Amino acid sequence: MVLADRDLSYDLHATVKDGLVTLDVASSDVTERQRVVNEIWELHGVNQVKNELGVNMPSTETPVVVR
Repeated sequence: MVLADRDLSYDLHATVKDGLVTLDVASSDVTERQRVVNEIWELHGVNQVKNELGVNMPSTETPVVVR
């Protein structure tokens, strides 16, 4: 989904293993980088997102509470 986005104007590499997505994003645009992180968190099976240095990359989306 994210890797097929034609609007990205920078290099993006991702690896996935056991629900952990490791991103290497070559973008200085913090807002765009966070948009990508938020989209990855929406994917089924993702339980952790880190950058190439091993730093957690949390979603900034507000979770929807279903009652």
